[in-house]
Amino acid sequence: MQTIGKVDSAAVVKLPLGLTVPLDKELECPATIQLAQMEFTPVDANMDLIGEFVLPESPEPESLAYSDILIFAARKLSTSPEEFMPKAGSLGLVKDFRLEDPSSDFVFTFKAPTNQDYSKATDGCFISWENGGFKEMCASISMNIPSSKIVKDNGKDPI
Repeated sequence: MQTIGKVDSAAVVKLPLGLTVPLDKELECPATIQLAQMEFTPVDANMDLIGEFVLPESPEPESLAYSDILIFAARKLSTSPEEFMPKAGSLGLVKDFRLEDPSSDFVFTFKAPTNQDYSKATDGCFISWENGGFKEMCASISMNIPSSKIVKDNGKDPI
């Protein structure tokens, strides 16, 4: 991946083009945004972005696992010379993201859409917008409750 710092006006820009920035300097959790594809027309431009970041509570960088990195994609972001902010597009998870609370052992899994064309997705975690406004959102999350936290009904005491 080519990074923004290495591109000059005479360079041929090859995709993906990436930019890594710290989200929080104290916690040192970097975010990387990659421009994966861009298509220009006479009236607008459409682009696909891939982003990833490490949550602040994750292990040290040398012991990070693939599961500690949140990866999302923004597909078909439509911009024009009049409006830099995308007037249409969709954003969703690329892969399931597992989040575990070490103090309680609860595990939450945020599901990625089955259909990676988020404009046609019917499940998973994604958001879509068009004409500068909200279109739809979906959040599919599973939760594992540790057996030590489950309270069984004995039929006598209120739960």
